[in-house]
Amino acid sequence: MVTKVKAAKPDVVLLANSFMPAAVMMAKSFKEQGVKPKAFFATSAAQSDPDYLKNAGDAALGVFDVSAWEPDVNRPFSKDVAKKFSDKYGVLLNNETAKEYTGVYVIKDVLERAGSLESDKIRDAFAATDLQSGPSQIYSNRVKFDGTGTFPDTSSMVLVQFKRVNGKVERVTVGPAAQAREGQKYTFPAEY
Repeated sequence: MVTKVKAAKPDVVLLANSFMPAAVMMAKSFKEQGVKPKAFFATSAAQSDPDYLKNAGDAALGVFDVSAWEPDVNRPFSKDVAKKFSDKYGVLLNNETAKEYTGVYVIKDVLERAGSLESDKIRDAFAATDLQSGPSQIYSNRVKFDGTGTFPDTSSMVLVQFKRVNGKVERVTVGPAAQAREGQKYTFPAEY
């Protein structure tokens, strides 16, 4: 596959739903073969796993990925929640854990507003949910459900890029600008 991509000379390569061993192998093979499109874009699969960077190293440089949350995202409560989590569990809070944290916070808020364990009161409290401040902002500026009970807000997505920072390759939030790591922006075409 890497030789086919190299021969095609694409401007952009989309890395969709990669599993860890394959994602690392492809990153290293692209680097070894000198495949350098304007950008590689991933879809929050293996590239979002901390082990990807650990195993891919410099071969991850320049790759873009999407995420709902990152440890360096510039959002209210994020740094505080991430530090407390890291101090307590000895690992970084990640995208999936941030979603779960927000979900538990929303359930706590719903139960407090419902004031009861009766299903009708809980359903009504969920339907009235409209959180626009507080710890849920680590994931989204607003938590509100539509008429079907779905949380339709996808504005929480951020763009990350694997960049060299102080001599070390890191996963860096680069967009949207207001939520990017301080002093960081995306590099396009990517630098390998």
